[in-house]
Amino acid sequence: MSIALSVFVHPSKILRSCAIFFSFCLLFISGYLCTQTQLLLSVQVFAVVICALASFLSFRQYLQYSVRSWHLLVLGQGQLRCCSIDGYAGNQVSHKCHDNNVYKLLSGTTLWPKILFLRLQSLECDENVNLVILSDALSNDDFRRLSIACRWIVKHAQTEPL
Repeated sequence: MSIALSVFVHPSKILRSCAIFFSFCLLFISGYLCTQTQLLLSVQVFAVVICALASFLSFRQYLQYSVRSWHLLVLGQGQLRCCSIDGYAGNQVSHKCHDNNVYKLLSGTTLWPKILFLRLQSLECDENVNLVILSDALSNDDFRRLSIACRWIVKHAQTEPL
């Protein structure tokens, strides 16, 4: 059986909300730790700095990848091409692919009904890509088709002889 699929995975609004919520929670924790007088001042300052730094880094990490869309192509007998696209704006995609390598799904790829955790390894270079695809990043039909294609690839990868 031959499968073919082309989908654009856009930044997830749910993931954005979770990242912002996590950052605010860490800031509230650091504010709470400032009010704790029973802690030593050095422990208090250290905990506040760690929480504030973790909040800043998690939000910065999210902002770095929030503008990146992905173009996934499933070709032929389950070959995956993955292309990261910067500058997604509405329905107009500026196709500046940074890579267009062929990838294979690694063990540890998790496929749930509303979220896909794809662990990809490039066949051309030594590069791994971890994609978290929530159901709101695609249309319902595209998400279903991508989920089915990934399940097909995983099933046929397990049955191949070594």
